[in-house]
This record gives sequence, structure tokens and C-alpha cells, in this order.
Amino acid sequence: MEGAVGDLFESTRDDSSSLAFVVVDIDKFKTVNDLHGHAEGDHVIRRTANRLSTHLGEHGIIARTGGEEYLAVIAGDPESTILLIEGINAALSDCSDAIPTTVSVGAVMMTAESKAWSGGASAILAATNVADSMMYQAKAAGGNTIRSAQI
Repeated sequence: MEGAVGDLFESTRDDSSSLAFVVVDIDKFKTVNDLHGHAEGDHVIRRTANRLSTHLGEHGIIARTGGEEYLAVIAGDPESTILLIEGINAALSDCSDAIPTTVSVGAVMMTAESKAWSGGASAILAATNVADSMMYQAKAAGGNTIRSAQI
């Protein structure tokens, strides 16, 4: 993931696009494991990853970074990227699932004008940390929501 993000960072900076760092975390996942068992929990993790990958398509890269947490880094024009981010909750949650879940999403956008581009690897770490903080704000707001910032 680290190398792929670095490559995407460089290529996006070179073509003056925007880059978004998005942290997605499955809400109340411990309850899924407690009520349904770890095998079903693993199914929910795979289902969420597949839906996230399908939703974002070829617009960036996705990795599972923790138990029920994912990092997506998306390159493109700001308007399209914002629409992708705003669609994550609907794309990942389906109330007709055998085990329905929701997600909390934290995102940070680096537009072409951002001074953060000059930070290189430290900018990537800072953006990821801000997106993670935004995700925790989304969780604190009750989950199933998005919090975002721009750097």
C-alpha cells in the first residue's frame, strides 16, 4: 500500500489533480462478531471490501488497514472525487443483507492548489492521520456518516 500511495501521490501531483484519503470503518463491528461469530464477521469484512472496491473502481487504491478498517486513496477531479466519497455509505450498506452494517467515513482532500503537496511522504502520513481523525468524528456523531476536511 505504501509504495502504491507514493506512486499515486507523485503522478497526481504531476498532473495537477486532487487526491483524497478516505478511512472507512465498519460501525459496531464487535457486535457482529459477538452475535454472529467470527466466520460471519469475516464475511462482512470481505463484503465491505468488495463493495468498496466496486464503488471506487479504478479511481484509486484500497487496502484493509486494520480489523474492520480500510484506507482508500482516490485521484481525480475534486467534483467526481467528492461524489465518490459521498456515495460510500449507500454503496456499502444494504438493509436487506443477512447482517446489515453501516460505516463511518473520514476523508481529507488535497486539491491541486494545496500546499501539502510539497510535503512528500510526510504529507501522505498527515493526510492519512487527518482522514482517520475525521472517521473518529463520524463514529462519535453516531456512525453511518461522513466527516471530511481539506488540507
